[in-house]
Amino acid sequence: MHTHSQARIVFIALSFIALLLIAPGGAVAANGEPVATRAFITEQFLKYDPDWLRKKAPMAAELAGLQQRLYELQARGFPMQCSAQIVNETDWILDSTAEFTRAEKNLWFLRLSLGDTNQGFALEQMATDGSFGLCYDEWFKKLDAMVAALNRFSESSTPPKYTHLAVLRRISTPEMLISYLDGLLISDIAKTGVNFRDELNATASMVAEVLYKERLRNYVSDFVVHRPLTAYADVFNAFVEMWQDPETGYWGAWFQSDGQLRKSLDLSITYHIVAYRHGDVRYWDKIFDTTLAIADQEYPYGWLQNGVLTNHHAYDVARILKLGWNHVSEERRQLAKPALERLLAFGLTIGLNADDSVTPQAGLSDGIDDSYYYAASLLTTIGYCSTARPFWTDTSWPEAGARCCGLARHIEEQQARTPTIEAALERMRRAVPSCAPKALAPQEETIDNLKLDDRGGR
Repeated sequence: MHTHSQARIVFIALSFIALLLIAPGGAVAANGEPVATRAFITEQFLKYDPDWLRKKAPMAAELAGLQQRLYELQARGFPMQCSAQIVNETDWILDSTAEFTRAEKNLWFLRLSLGDTNQGFALEQMATDGSFGLCYDEWFKKLDAMVAALNRFSESSTPPKYTHLAVLRRISTPEMLISYLDGLLISDIAKTGVNFRDELNATASMVAEVLYKERLRNYVSDFVVHRPLTAYADVFNAFVEMWQDPETGYWGAWFQSDGQLRKSLDLSITYHIVAYRHGDVRYWDKIFDTTLAIADQEYPYGWLQNGVLTNHHAYDVARILKLGWNHVSEERRQLAKPALERLLAFGLTIGLNADDSVTPQAGLSDGIDDSYYYAASLLTTIGYCSTARPFWTDTSWPEAGARCCGLARHIEEQQARTPTIEAALERMRRAVPSCAPKALAPQEETIDNLKLDDRGGR
């Protein structure tokens, strides 16, 4: 049954090799920096539309202002789920397309939505196609909302209200899934005005989460598709292995430009695959080296967002290094320690405020709940907020108990008790039981692989 799908994978791989043979230069620049940088992406959009930046700037500024209003409402205890979805999608439209009329329409809806603080409807499942994420228009944006809902339902083995998820029709067979991923793998921005990277990330990450998280896989098999997912796993595993770059260990979108096919080193895509596979991946030495080498590059091809670290991306880096720690030599571990010290220093000085609260960082579409989730995730993963010995150092921090309890207290005090806030609370409870909220009931299963950020990797 898989012959056609596997043939497509082989075809893509051979096509890539052929293009490299005729292209001037390799997939990675001689100095080790990724060829597909943020500057390269901008350059490609300007080839498509020379006025791209000029058109984008005022809309991006308006979005930032509206996003600040959203944060203020969330801080007052209003989750504003619909507005948050519109912010997320509009950010993607402005960053990954040249569809400014569509962005303008979204901004209008966003302004309107901020006047309604009762937005629980945005979490409801749609009867028409079984989808979640009502205020998203883009298909792939609904995937993260769907998998978050299925994760919640799987905790109690409760079927969704509508078990026929017609929203997944376009990837409803193993062959259709691989064909769809094939179609997203290569973007020609200068020709189409669209960067498929976020859609590729969202789709592949959703599939990886469903296939590699045992409880979720069993739930989807039993309550959604009503059959084993073995055939999907076979073709997706083959696709993931083909997709990984053996020279860098990384996964990422590919870009067609001037007859050359360029790979990218994508921190978010790599994180999702490594995390959902629990570190069971190839080329760990290369993954370690690449992760450290891109430290000063702009996300998603590095650690930085507008030149600075964020809790979100710092957590991705820390988790990758932790998962690979036992797969690399002591020499590589020593090289990674200064990077982990940098992440920790950031997390304690900028990632956390002086009173141990968290402020959403500029340039991200993360809301207040996401911001607390990633702060908690960074500090627990790196071992600062933990009763266990950190995976990378014997250092102890006498002030850690007070600061971690301060963070846990601020999370508990959030008036908008979203699933993401609950995940942050559970993460703190497991790591530092003495200061986590006493009302939080123990959970049966670790949430190390629960990452509620997909959003196409933004």
